[in-house]
Amino acid sequence: MARRTAEENRERIRAAARELFAEQGYDRATIRAIATRAGVDPAVVIRSFGSKEDLFAATVDVELGIGADDLPADLDGVGEFITRNVLRRWEADDVLVVLVRSAVAHEPARARLVDVMSAQVVPLLVRLGAPEEEARLRASLVATQVIGLAMVRLVARVEPLASADRDDVVRWLAPTFQRYVTAEL
Repeated sequence: MARRTAEENRERIRAAARELFAEQGYDRATIRAIATRAGVDPAVVIRSFGSKEDLFAATVDVELGIGADDLPADLDGVGEFITRNVLRRWEADDVLVVLVRSAVAHEPARARLVDVMSAQVVPLLVRLGAPEEEARLRASLVATQVIGLAMVRLVARVEPLASADRDDVVRWLAPTFQRYVTAEL
């Protein structure tokens, strides 16, 4: 059997870490359990990433999917655009679940979640014409919905929302996102 390269080990470790962080959250996932799932020695995890916190940071690279070039030409469709793209992103990868679940009890995860929202939502709102300070406020309103939806639909899996059809969820929540982005403050 051929030996894996360092990069192959790093990818296996990242995948195992993402799974365990999603299942157990940051605090309960251990380096030993991550190494076991990845099929490597725990020392390889530390050598590859330095620490559990560094591994977490490397694992939770979140792209909300709302900075796309296909942004609606007029503001009327931006609520649906945000809702649809965020849901599509979550369903493709559990990294937001990892981040939301871990942010509840882990300060660096909470800070990362705030960074993700600021770095991706604020520029979108500025591009739509909101002044910087107003964009920050609106981004925090959008974050309440994104994080709440992730918690209820993906982490706690509260029914019937957890298994609701994506198009239904978009129809229900797009007006809320629209209001956060365009309504008078």
